[in-house]
Amino acid sequence: MFDATPEVQRSEDVDPPLTSLGPDQPVPVTVIVVRYGDEKVMMQLILDYKPAIAYAASAFNSLNKKPHDRICFEAQIDGSKGLARIDERLWPLVAPTLPEVTLRLLPDPDAVLASLARRQKRTRAEARLRLITEIATSPILIVAAGDEYPLDINLISATVLELKRVIERKLGLPISQQQLYMQLPREDIWPAEDNDILASVGVIRGSKIPLGIKRSGW
Repeated sequence: MFDATPEVQRSEDVDPPLTSLGPDQPVPVTVIVVRYGDEKVMMQLILDYKPAIAYAASAFNSLNKKPHDRICFEAQIDGSKGLARIDERLWPLVAPTLPEVTLRLLPDPDAVLASLARRQKRTRAEARLRLITEIATSPILIVAAGDEYPLDINLISATVLELKRVIERKLGLPISQQQLYMQLPREDIWPAEDNDILASVGVIRGSKIPLGIKRSGW
């Protein structure tokens, strides 16, 4: 005889749904929190890296006009105190497991190069200053407003402009306001040119060099 009684399956005999995750697997999310500076925004998770960067940057006014190739994602790594930059190739794999990421604006390469050039220029200037004020120097006097200020400088290497730099450091008078005057024996006094070597315009050990002050607007 045919048995019409339906077969009852026990729960342990039923396969779990294909969409379920194991207990140790992180649950993928469709939204993610993005931080930049002190701001946080919750937004849709996009697994394509470059569109994700563009979408995330659009949420922050200070990033709106920044080149997207200078913006990257960073995230906290377990056991680490700092943030790690997320490689573009890994973004689709790790992004669904992250509750929060941080946007970072990378330095402008042109600005970095300009800063490096300025540092190199300062380094050369400092080396040059040591050369003209510490090696084979001779004492001279700068005469200004009736007062005399002693300086030691290398007369055969230093230019008038470099002497002005030393005066700026010693006396605090900006180069743009300085006017130095030179005088060769039996010659009238004349304004010194910045590129003149001191020894070539008659400056010798013990020379007194008049210093005039240029007034603004002159």
